[in-house]
Parts: sequence; C-alpha cells; structure tokens
Amino acid sequence: MSTLSNTTKLFQARNRIWSNLPSAPSTFGDCQRKCGRGLGGRSGGPCLLCAQDDLAEIVGAADAEAYVKAIRLVRELEREQNDTYDD
Repeated sequence: MSTLSNTTKLFQARNRIWSNLPSAPSTFGDCQRKCGRGLGGRSGGPCLLCAQDDLAEIVGAADAEAYVKAIRLVRELEREQNDTYDD
C-alpha cells in the first residue's frame, strides 16, 4: 500500500481549502467524509474544516488556521475588486 508524501498531502489540502473558499457564488454538496460539522464540500470533496484538519496534520493547527484566515481575506479582497469592476 502506498502512502502520499507530505508534499502531496500539503498540495491537496491547500487546493481543497482554496476550492472551499470560492471568490464567487458556488454550490456545495455534503462533505465527502460525512464529518457532520454542517459544512458542504465542493466538487464532491471534503468540507473546509476537514481540509483545514488535513493541513493541520502537516503544519500544525495554528498555521493551518492562519492559512485559512489569509485565504478568506484574499477572497474578500477579490470580491471587493470584482464589485469595483461591476460598477
């Protein structure tokens, strides 16, 4: 049985986080892992909290939380920028 390298796990978690924090309206389904935390995942994948947990396994909980917070800020800035272009 092969296991994923930490680098691969890192990239997957990072991509799932970005995917679960879209800059435009999107649809979400049930979390792939059925975690029961009330969040949906995009594209049939895990929810944001599960993706954050995956990242935390590699970089630690504090850094994973900081990363999600930073991505939320980036997405907010993108939405503000898009609103500027819509005016």
